[in-house]
Amino acid sequence: MAIGNFQGRAVTSATNPRAKGECDCCGFWYPLHKLQAQSAWAGTQLIDTGDLVCPGCLSVPQQQNRSIRLPGDPRPRTNPRPGRDAANAAIGGSNNRASSTGVVSDTNTLASGT
Repeated sequence: MAIGNFQGRAVTSATNPRAKGECDCCGFWYPLHKLQAQSAWAGTQLIDTGDLVCPGCLSVPQQQNRSIRLPGDPRPRTNPRPGRDAANAAIGGSNNRASSTGVVSDTNTLASGT
């Protein structure tokens, strides 16, 4: 009783013998020189998964599994100088407040009533 055809798609020749191999994906037998290495993305480079697959089962590595390579941070300024308005606002030196009408008034003047 025969189990199955172990030759598959591999042709046997008495004058030019070639090695046979099994596709790791579909299980059919092919000439070993027709089986190709399957690759996949790992980080920023392609790696060999170790599977030998037939041309019909060979898949393109998915770009969605590829890591995004971000650019480096920009170089900081050597001697940064904030503007005078930014320095006053940081230490609370400005007493000017805007009213609901959009008019800027000095809070010290409003408190004294003059």
